[in-house]
Amino acid sequence: MSWYRRIKCLFTIQIVIFSYIVWSSLNFIVIRKHISTMTFFYLLISMFLMEYINYKKDNKWLSVGIPALIGLVVNALLYRSYISFTLNYAYLIFIIFYGYNLEKNYVNYYSSREMFKKSLIILVLLWMITMLFKGSNNKAFFRFYIMYFTIGIIYLREIRDYSYNVINKKSLLIDGITATLIFSLSIEKFYEIFFKGLMLLKTAFEYIVDIVVKILMVVLDKPYTAILKFLKSLFKDKISIPLEPLKKKVIDDKTKEMVSYAHGDMRFIRMIIRILIFVAICIVVYKIASKLIYNSSKQENVNVISEEKEKIEMEEKKKSFFNKLINSIYLGKDPKKKIKHLYKNIQSVSKEKDIFTEHMTATQLENSILISRNVKRDELEYITDKYNETKFSYHNISEEMAEEFKKNYTKIKKKI
Repeated sequence: MSWYRRIKCLFTIQIVIFSYIVWSSLNFIVIRKHISTMTFFYLLISMFLMEYINYKKDNKWLSVGIPALIGLVVNALLYRSYISFTLNYAYLIFIIFYGYNLEKNYVNYYSSREMFKKSLIILVLLWMITMLFKGSNNKAFFRFYIMYFTIGIIYLREIRDYSYNVINKKSLLIDGITATLIFSLSIEKFYEIFFKGLMLLKTAFEYIVDIVVKILMVVLDKPYTAILKFLKSLFKDKISIPLEPLKKKVIDDKTKEMVSYAHGDMRFIRMIIRILIFVAICIVVYKIASKLIYNSSKQENVNVISEEKEKIEMEEKKKSFFNKLINSIYLGKDPKKKIKHLYKNIQSVSKEKDIFTEHMTATQLENSILISRNVKRDELEYITDKYNETKFSYHNISEEMAEEFKKNYTKIKKKI
């Protein structure tokens, strides 16, 4: 399987998991019941079958029709109710057609990252809504949230590396092991073991919170007691009731009331401590993971051209046709200025087509164009090399080089 095909498979899995969570959540909100887990698996198989037939035959009706017919049979076996059968089969057909249309699109790292962020917001909102209903089986459904988040991270990492032609030797092995472990959560026994592990972590977390609260209580005990005594004395001074027992009762009642407020404050403080400890743990885990990933990529990545050069700056100011014409005439006299001017035009056109982003180096732009457009590698490499030579060297550039650069520039710009 090619690298790009692997990325498309991850994208397909992501779509299926997201659509399944949304559809199942909507079902639960309306009829208080999640759809069968088998629906997820036969939808995933149907999507992969559609992609395989489309790759082999390139026929829309075969690609969509065969998975739809198989889905019809499976759906009839899973859902006896006519309404459930109709709705879930319509959902299957919609996702297959949607996946088929997306198959033609080129996957882009930046747009995928934005879509992933928005999808997480939607899923969190759905989770919060389903929690409002009684009888919600969020424990069993939680696995799909874990699956979606993990597969999404793997997908974004792979598409980023692919976009910049960064090859990691262990990437396929790590992705395979991670995906296997994640999908094993769909098996009930594995998920029970995983959930028990989470509960153990929760117990350990609660234990840490208790220790922190006890330490704080020891530290704050004397100031806290002094404040209570001071408040008690205030009440004692203000109460001028001749009957001593009644006076004592009023003071005791006021003191108990204050203690109850204090306990409420301690619960609030405990909650704040839990949040702070959780955030601290997340930051530590993130730092460790980032360091491990950075070191791994630093050691294992090959075929990466290291460039300690300036980042490309884009000129956002719009120029009139007259100014562009004047600049072309002026810059044409100096080969260096001419090459830089032509290359900036490539950047501008690439940015309009969502190929170039502002912080890309020349080599990163080259890789991005090669991935997304059918251009000759040698022509594009010539453009990149001569631009870097022009920008970072001190020797003169010949007019012949500038003319050759312009010829390659014209060919590449047409294809972008």
